[in-house]
Amino acid sequence: MSRDLQFDDREPQAREQDPESQSRMPLSQGRGPGSGDGQQEARTSELIETLRQLIDDAAEGRPTVSEFLDRLKEQRVSPIASVQASGRWNGIVYEYSGVRVKGAQLGRAYTPMGLQQRKGIRYEPVRDDDRLARTRPASRQHELEARQPTRIERLRDPLGITATERATLWDIGRFRTVEVEDLRHARYAGHKSPLRRDLKHLAEVGYLERRIVPVDGRGRAIEVVALTKRGRKALRQISRDRTGEPAQELYSDFVKPREIVHDSALYRMYMAETARIEKSGGRVRRVVLDYEMKKRAYSPLAKAIDLPPLEYADRQQQIAEANGLQVVNGHLAFPDLRIEYEMPDSEERHIDLELATQNYRAAHIQSKAAAGFRVYADTRSGALSAVLDNHDIIAELLRM
Repeated sequence: MSRDLQFDDREPQAREQDPESQSRMPLSQGRGPGSGDGQQEARTSELIETLRQLIDDAAEGRPTVSEFLDRLKEQRVSPIASVQASGRWNGIVYEYSGVRVKGAQLGRAYTPMGLQQRKGIRYEPVRDDDRLARTRPASRQHELEARQPTRIERLRDPLGITATERATLWDIGRFRTVEVEDLRHARYAGHKSPLRRDLKHLAEVGYLERRIVPVDGRGRAIEVVALTKRGRKALRQISRDRTGEPAQELYSDFVKPREIVHDSALYRMYMAETARIEKSGGRVRRVVLDYEMKKRAYSPLAKAIDLPPLEYADRQQQIAEANGLQVVNGHLAFPDLRIEYEMPDSEERHIDLELATQNYRAAHIQSKAAAGFRVYADTRSGALSAVLDNHDIIAELLRM
């Protein structure tokens, strides 16, 4: 949720003295000097109350921004969002039955911040800004396109990338390495052309690099992408955390060639688990890779290396509990991926996931299951599925 949104929280007396606030009254189209009689005011008031109710109905069940906007359209309410060039959603106007009203005029709960904090609308800039931008009136859209005739369909931010390209960078940066085919399905609804266009442009501006890596000894290969250092720096510029919550860690470069195939599949595992979380009403806040967890845990553990065995074990347990981990067979158990999310009742939770590979031995899988991890398996190879079944491990089999 973005908390870098402003609304007028002054006392009523202060707002009444503000000339700008005096103009924030619902206006119907064609209103003139003679239209302020009681009948017109009553009609406007009734429309405003109806509009509030329609917005409330559209916000039921904590929908995403796209779902919310689609529901408004079904109710013949035309939302017009204002998104700054920096990617900040800072306003919304509703049009209904000839009346155009700013969200602030309806009340704090109908502003961008209010919709999120009071109505439960789930807003993620990297996912939703492109959808918000498409709510602009056609005349405004043409004006913007006229200034960018070479790429008229793409509204760019100051870094020269579109909201869709930013969302793609965000996914790649969070997982270090992502398979191109997975991005096509997750971000581009299966369409190849827009994906290839975006990847080509992002590579041209130096934000990402592409690589073909072999999967097995039979000639099978996959295309993967990773951020460059420049891309990571740019992404951090436009996604600075302002919520007070732990910032999302971002990664760049292909680091361990032997692990690229395994690491690229984590994104696919994340998408499958996120679908489960959102179906239950949850909202993903952050993802944490094992790199980050090991860094947080091993640093204090290294300082305890010279302690007597019992004291070391106590310190190890303390570190495990502080990081939401388990000690299994005398070792800290780290998942491949942790998803931190929030439920509708504001309860914060996390789920630890492990991606089993053909190289996993039974003891390794058992230790991961004992740590409480949800285990996914890439069943493109039947041998891996058989390993899990033979040892009766509690596992989530994902056909990837």
